[in-house]
Amino acid sequence: MRDVGFTKGQLVVCGDSFSYGSSYNHWPAIIARHFNLELINLAIVGCSNIAIAHQINYCLKYYKPKLLIASLSAAERFEIDKAPDEIPASLEDFRHNIDEITYRMFSKKSTIDSGNLRSHHRNTKLNKDITVNLSYRLQAQTQAWCINYLLSKVQCKYLLYRNIFPRYHIDKEMYKEEYYFELDNFINSGPYDYESEQVKTTNHLSKTNNYLFAKRVLNDYKFNF
Repeated sequence: MRDVGFTKGQLVVCGDSFSYGSSYNHWPAIIARHFNLELINLAIVGCSNIAIAHQINYCLKYYKPKLLIASLSAAERFEIDKAPDEIPASLEDFRHNIDEITYRMFSKKSTIDSGNLRSHHRNTKLNKDITVNLSYRLQAQTQAWCINYLLSKVQCKYLLYRNIFPRYHIDKEMYKEEYYFELDNFINSGPYDYESEQVKTTNHLSKTNNYLFAKRVLNDYKFNF
């Protein structure tokens, strides 16, 4: 893939496992090479849209990228905060070393776990009979407002992908009829749409499908900018 003009700068990627990874054949690295940008990948495996909002906010505070790509998660995911009195919360408080991931980009001890009920049972050792009463519609609406607000502050070009927001559908055709809770300026696709086979990779995509989604991103960039 060719360099189309960026000479310096950064690509910041925000998302969950579908956006995770900076190796040569991961789609974020493919996009970064194409535009000759340094890749800053803030994605956290298994995380919620609140965690993704913190990623975007961290980008606003500490980076001035040429391009930001955000790919959303499912609204059902939520946080367990082990230190609620440590104000304010930031991306540095979120747990990154989840499941097979051992790397953590911050030295600060993590106090916030993000995920769905199943992953919290697995990673946080929750009591099996815990009852969590979350309103899907309230979660999704609040997350959409939050993402809209933060992206309104972004000064660079950005692409926002629906991915598995507002909920995970096995039948991907259902995203065509989904209600998106007033989410603004999003592309009704994402790396999840390119998951065509079961592979043992952290971002769920084969090498071929990483390149296919990267091609989609480049086409979306050309169309939007």
